[in-house]
Amino acid sequence: LAHSDDVPVDIMDQALSAHIKILDYSCSQDRDTQKIQWIDRFIEELRTNDKWVIPALKQIREICSLFGEAPQNLSQTQRSPHVFYRHDLINQLQHNHAL
Repeated sequence: LAHSDDVPVDIMDQALSAHIKILDYSCSQDRDTQKIQWIDRFIEELRTNDKWVIPALKQIREICSLFGEAPQNLSQTQRSPHVFYRHDLINQLQHNHAL
């Protein structure tokens, strides 16, 4: 839908917003992994198709905002291996994709 030239911008924005809500309210046990996979898809979209840069960047930003900030007093020993914080995601993206 987001790639269709016939879809009005407001409909495309609604579809992309719905996509974010689906990711946010997912009941999957690996929902953070799903979010990261979608970010990877959008990064690939940036690399291969310059026509959809703005929607891809918006989705990347919105998905990143679904990850919480780490508490200020969090130490490395207190970290749960199952909790993925926004700064971890950004570091991983910078490392994997040279962003």
